[in-house]
Amino acid sequence: MNKVLFVCTGNIYRSPIATAIFMQEVEKRGLEDEITADSAGTWAPENRPAAPRAVEYMEHHGIDISRHRSRRINRKLIEDVNV
Repeated sequence: MNKVLFVCTGNIYRSPIATAIFMQEVEKRGLEDEITADSAGTWAPENRPAAPRAVEYMEHHGIDISRHRSRRINRKLIEDVNV
């Protein structure tokens, strides 16, 4: 399994959006058994929801990120990804 990690600062806007769009493309191509993705932030507080504007923006594009919760990047996350 290939795992991609998207990283931004707070993990409430850019990286959750990138992860959701990336996974939508993975699913369109039928690659769910081969590729997965996750996100984290360099300065992210733990367990914050995605920014309301991010949720609204993604809803407008048919993608639900309302259950996203932020987390700070750590060594284990880095060790668990290949990209």
